[in-house]
Amino acid sequence: MHDYDPPLRHMRFVLLEVLDYDAILALPPYSEASAELVDAVLEEAARFAGGVFAPLNRSGDTVGCRRDGDRVTTPDGFAAAYRQYVENGWNSLPCPQEYGGQGFPGCVATVTQAGAVGAMGATVMAGYKLHTGPRRFWPAIISLASLVVIWQLHVNFNLNVRQLDRSGDYLAVYAAAAAVLVLLLALGWSAARTLRIDNTLRAVMLETAKTS
Repeated sequence: MHDYDPPLRHMRFVLLEVLDYDAILALPPYSEASAELVDAVLEEAARFAGGVFAPLNRSGDTVGCRRDGDRVTTPDGFAAAYRQYVENGWNSLPCPQEYGGQGFPGCVATVTQAGAVGAMGATVMAGYKLHTGPRRFWPAIISLASLVVIWQLHVNFNLNVRQLDRSGDYLAVYAAAAAVLVLLLALGWSAARTLRIDNTLRAVMLETAKTS
């Protein structure tokens, strides 16, 4: 069995209530992305995740990717699933309609494309697991420290730029921006390390592009 039920109730609450989706809907680019339409998108995204992606978990764990020279091959079903993902338009949710996208707010895309978070973690892991130098853990430590700083600032200060009312809040926003920049630099460091190791990441990216 490959039962997977995305937490739709929590997703709806965060997206439609915590983020004040009505305020986002009032912005001109998103006037047609109604809450009812977003709810339908979430339902379909959950169905796709549970019906297409989830069954691939077992082969991903037991078979894994195969590397043959400069070519990386994913387990059976992965290429077809990604092709279906692209054909259904999931990767273009936040892109402008004039460029072939669907024009949804970025927060909707974040909910349906949460794999980016996993990709970030995988990049950091590759940066130290595939590196044997004396500073192998530095990017991971810097990334973790940046995330802790961002979390602490989020907990102790108001980071909503539309509701800043104290000088301390303004300083916290600047500090959070700096922490995000440091996090991105650490991710770039990890990615650069991985690219230098037999072009492993490049081969994976090329193989993924072939399926689109």
